Amino acid sequence: VYVGVAANREEAAVLGRKLQDGQLEIYVKNYTLPPVAEANWTGSNPESLSEYLTSGNELVNRIGRLTIAHLTAAQPGAPDSSELQSIKTLHQTWTPLANAVSADAPDDAVPFVQQMNNGLNTAVISLDAYRKNQSDSYLWEAQTAIMQYIIAQKQLLSKIASPG
Repeated sequence: VYVGVAANREEAAVLGRKLQDGQLEIYVKNYTLPPVAEANWTGSNPESLSEYLTSGNELVNRIGRLTIAHLTAAQPGAPDSSELQSIKTLHQTWTPLANAVSADAPDDAVPFVQQMNNGLNTAVISLDAYRKNQSDSYLWEAQTAIMQYIIAQKQLLSKIASPG
């Protein structure tokens, strides 16, 4: 069972210590995305896919860092408003790209794009809920949502990669 996302081993270790406090046995596993030199993507604006993935990955990284910082803090506290605003601004930039990619996605890729979109939207909503009520459950919800994005992204990349 995957329970958290971290950008590197150090963050994973910090998150793992938090989970071990709950008497859970923790294993850290690298999760790699398949390389895609060329994609089978025939949308009206092929650059949108690249921008969508780049912005999505940046959102995942920022949300991951924020959730880990707050999950491992000694005392819960509201997130820094500028950090949260930065995530919301990036999300607002990403949303039109998500709409464009959703419209251009081949039929067999649509479910993966939808899962990715739902994942990041849920993560941002969860962070906003955490801002209002500092409950760890909102942070774990955001973690779960970015994992959903990453897993669907791997499936999408595998699906659209041109044989090489």
